[in-house]
Amino acid sequence: MLLRKGLLIASFMALASVVQAADYEVKMLNVSEQGNMVFEPAVLEVAVGDTVTFIPQDRGHDSVFVYTPPGAATWHGKRGKKVSVTIDKEGVYLYKCAPHYYYGMFGVIYAGKLDNLEKAKTEANKHSAKFIANKERLVGYLKQVETVAQ
Repeated sequence: MLLRKGLLIASFMALASVVQAADYEVKMLNVSEQGNMVFEPAVLEVAVGDTVTFIPQDRGHDSVFVYTPPGAATWHGKRGKKVSVTIDKEGVYLYKCAPHYYYGMFGVIYAGKLDNLEKAKTEANKHSAKFIANKERLVGYLKQVETVAQ
């Protein structure tokens, strides 16, 4: 009887975590109010277990991870195709549109504890130095994350 109760409770807890998972969409845009070559939203807070789907508005965009928390899921979307990733670790995730890398087309996802924020900032500075446009964009996104985290 006790074992059966324990299994029932464990089943409900597992179901609750699945039920609470959310789905988000990030658009890959040529132009928006935020400028040229942007992800919208560019900064996204999610929970571990949530899924993010990247949706290209034309064939010239993709979404590729650049930096994730250690051991986290990675992704490499194909140009012009949707790609989804389930966030499976707490921390900061950086991603880019590979064809528009030098235009600073980057985005940030973050979930839970941000133990890797400093490392993400180091990565952002390294990449931003290579941009020919929107040089402060990615660093600015991480400043937004840092403000929320405090």
